[in-house]
Amino acid sequence: MKTKICVKCKKSKPFGQFNTNAALVDGLTIYCKACISSGYTYGSKTWQRAMLNNVKTRASRKKIPCDVSAIRELLADPPVLCPALGIKLTAGSHGHQGPASTSATIDQRVAGKGYVEGNMDIIAQRANRIKTDATTAEIRAVAEWVAIVELL
Repeated sequence: MKTKICVKCKKSKPFGQFNTNAALVDGLTIYCKACISSGYTYGSKTWQRAMLNNVKTRASRKKIPCDVSAIRELLADPPVLCPALGIKLTAGSHGHQGPASTSATIDQRVAGKGYVEGNMDIIAQRANRIKTDATTAEIRAVAEWVAIVELL
């Protein structure tokens, strides 16, 4: 069994205990999965840095405004529950399966306006996904239809 030493915990672990990273020579991350997840909890400094970097990258790619100080302020006191769905927010994702429905995301209230003060909320990935592809009228229409169907 092939092993690698984690840079953080200094333990020799099987390759399966590391995430993949094609940019590195051996194709594996330098930290084991356990060390990564131990420091990556909702609201932690590690989570805040990751969220900030993700938003800055997304804003740069989409060429939209990005107010770093407003983002830091938003991340300093994240909500426990998603304001849209009322579910408990979590950090991270499920690896190759993509983000969990409960994963926290920074949402633009008005798409394209940018990540600026007054235009951001922390909401669940599920709420963000619902909001992404639908207009307010479409969301209302589906909600009304579901309410009718549930009565049948």
